[in-house]
Amino acid sequence: MREDLSDIEKKQELYTKCETIVKMQLSLGMDSIHAKKYWQAFLPSVEPSVLADVLAMALGSAGHQVMKSKS
Repeated sequence: MREDLSDIEKKQELYTKCETIVKMQLSLGMDSIHAKKYWQAFLPSVEPSVLADVLAMALGSAGHQVMKSKS
């Protein structure tokens, strides 16, 4: 099945949201209480397969940023 433009845009929006929150958490810009509230509100609206893709990309990107900042 081929993704149309709106599906790609939705996935990109989800990726951006996840990446932002993950980076904020890793840099301690968001505490665990606020992060938990965000994830509780956000996660139910996301399909598991899309969530898996988005989290894998966001965490990978965030991990690279962390490693880059250590060097």
